[in-house]
Amino acid sequence: MILKIDFVDFWKYFDKKDNPFFKILSQYFEVKIDKDPDILFYSCYGWDYLNYKCPRIYYTAENKAVDFTGADFGFSFRFSKNRKHYRFPFYAYIIYQDNLLPVLTRKLSYDQAREAWNSKDKFCCMVISNSNAPKRISFFENLSLYKKVDSGGGYLNNIGFRIQNKINFITDYKFVLSFENESFRGYTTEKIIHALQVNSIPIYWGDPSINDEFNSKRFLNLADFESEEDLINKILNILSDEQEAINILTEPVFKNEELPKALNFKNFELFLLNAVRESLKIKPVAITYKRHLHKLKILTVKFKKKVFFLKKKLRINGS
Repeated sequence: MILKIDFVDFWKYFDKKDNPFFKILSQYFEVKIDKDPDILFYSCYGWDYLNYKCPRIYYTAENKAVDFTGADFGFSFRFSKNRKHYRFPFYAYIIYQDNLLPVLTRKLSYDQAREAWNSKDKFCCMVISNSNAPKRISFFENLSLYKKVDSGGGYLNNIGFRIQNKINFITDYKFVLSFENESFRGYTTEKIIHALQVNSIPIYWGDPSINDEFNSKRFLNLADFESEEDLINKILNILSDEQEAINILTEPVFKNEELPKALNFKNFELFLLNAVRESLKIKPVAITYKRHLHKLKILTVKFKKKVFFLKKKLRINGS
């Protein structure tokens, strides 16, 4: 059976044919990318999806909920009992897309951990482009007072150039600053995964429930410390204590060495297939009365953004 799909409003460099949705559906359908799709996959980085009246399936890597006045089915990081929603946080997306389970489930031996730690000749780094993350910026600045933290992204860059490959860049660092943009239950992205992937120690803040899925002994979580100063002291102690670093690196990545539910990829595939098959039979939300509610919500969001940027501009001009 031929299935016409398309992807709009995803992040920059998103590949329409190299992603979990296309890969899975290609096992069951003859999938074609088409501007007049049977089903549209869309994300949160634009409004082009509003031009489509076919069934829509939403995916977000950001701290945003699925709006079912605009989507027929949805994937996000949130915990929900809505049968049309599936929890697939971005950390799970990255692990699936890059086939990282073999790496993340392999426990390092003492010798492997020691070699990994000693092969890293740099202290700490971060790679960010989002300036709207005050918790992360504050910690970066405070840790930098003790020892330079290399920043290789588009924001707060202090190495003289913007890095091209994040994984290659962070590999040389003992610690990786892995703060989320904001804190919300279940909102865990690629940041901690990338640090774990290269056998570094993540310095984390964000998802208040992260210890339910990840082994808290394998990373440093600001939430587990009384203050930023306490965490910084811990980082500096580990830096001077090889044995403590090795103890951390030999810990398993996931809590109780069990895969979180979000990494049950078989269930993810079954949900996606059901969502597609059901979408082909239903009246799309885009042509029901809910489309009017959705447009009203969008107008409200756009208005709030304009007000926010206007206030920001006034503050800058006033200073």
